[in-house]
Amino acid sequence: MQVAPVAPPIIAASPAPPPLSAREIALVVFFLVAFTWVCQAGYASGPSADLRAWWMASESLAAGQPLLIYPAETEVFTMRPDAEWHRRMLARSEETALYPYLYPPLWVALGAPLTRAFSFAQAAQLASLLNPLLLGAMILLARRAAAIPLRPAAALLLGLALTGGTLVGWPAIYENQPQILVAALVVLAIERDRSGAPLQAGAALALAAALKLYPALFVLVWLLAGRMRQVAAFVMVGGALGLGSVALAGWPLHRLFLDQLVVLSGSVLLSNINFNVDALVSQLFLLDDMTRVTEMTTRALGPKAPRAGLYWPRLRSGRRGPSWRCWQPSRVLRWRCAAGPPQRRPPMAGRR
Repeated sequence: MQVAPVAPPIIAASPAPPPLSAREIALVVFFLVAFTWVCQAGYASGPSADLRAWWMASESLAAGQPLLIYPAETEVFTMRPDAEWHRRMLARSEETALYPYLYPPLWVALGAPLTRAFSFAQAAQLASLLNPLLLGAMILLARRAAAIPLRPAAALLLGLALTGGTLVGWPAIYENQPQILVAALVVLAIERDRSGAPLQAGAALALAAALKLYPALFVLVWLLAGRMRQVAAFVMVGGALGLGSVALAGWPLHRLFLDQLVVLSGSVLLSNINFNVDALVSQLFLLDDMTRVTEMTTRALGPKAPRAGLYWPRLRSGRRGPSWRCWQPSRVLRWRCAAGPPQRRPPMAGRR
């Protein structure tokens, strides 16, 4: 009897790593502890603005104010949360930059009970301890997935130096961005896939997509490779997370989230740490058509409140047919500094 040969997979599996020696394990632990200590010494005093956005949104839901979770902007994304957040910070005599919450409602629903039991300072302290460890774990997982011919300690030291000492990592550590967890989950999904654990790979990618939507695009790689077990696990876990999110937070809050994504997709954010194709095209071809919006900040949080400027091109959204929306960005936003509290009068971004 003849058996047809099995076609090799498009994504080759990673070879089993050799066992680690006690010296190698000790070096890995030392580098992780040292990196965490450096992050605590250099970044722990940061504003944690991205983490604070989740905390403020969770507080809003816990207080029965779901309309304050997402910005109420309908024209252009301005990196500003609801004005009530600034009044809340003013009542606490806290001076810090505030960013809007842009993640799915599930995590606000889960975070709301935490705001009653813990303070933001405690949450930020925990995040500042976990995020360096997540970065280290991500580097080790990437080394294993890519079969890099470096010992774990050497790969970890190189990766931590490149991550924590460049714009790739230090802004995320400084602001305690949830993006760190998202990136670690994506790398975990790739490593599990290459190690022959398809169900774990799909579950990890689904959890990453539940935190931030873009990891769902990686499912296309599995579809093209015919790796249907990973896709099935992603769909099942992702569907369960989605249904759980609607059950916990309600559909109206998800509508607000989707509406804000529409506004965000129609804007381009330009800053010294934001790199993408839309930003590059906007800086090359649309700068001459930009109109400055008056400063966003007031002295509501004190004389040292950061200042910011907004710019957007005078372009109109195009439509072809009743339901086709123009793909080109309709507005460009330039963000120079940390966004502070809003002006006493509405900004010009919503007017033509």
